[in-house]
Amino acid sequence: GKVNQMNKFKAAWIISDVQIKAIEEVPHFGDANAANDNKKLLVANIVYVDIANVSDVSLQHRDSSYMLHDPEHLDILHQLHKGMAVQCCLKLSTRTNSKDSARQKPVYVQVWNVKPWTRAK
Repeated sequence: GKVNQMNKFKAAWIISDVQIKAIEEVPHFGDANAANDNKKLLVANIVYVDIANVSDVSLQHRDSSYMLHDPEHLDILHQLHKGMAVQCCLKLSTRTNSKDSARQKPVYVQVWNVKPWTRAK
């Protein structure tokens, strides 16, 4: 991918040739499968995943820009700049948005393990 955006807080977004769309489903609090009606569930079940190669789609029409979330490797942020080619891994966020009451909702995709891209020798 490439560094698509960096803000003044040093948060970075990477645009990727891989597009991931996923849907999670959270049990409603009244469901028999819900662990406890009084407790908010923060973890959901992934019920749909679609992975697509979007390398032939123009950058303006891609839906594959992901925020960097790698708290163990924050030093990489000082090396990044807009347009820089990188190698990275994509992950599905493991925590659901408890403020969103919808039963099914999109899963937030994040980037981690970002490294400057180097051509194989």
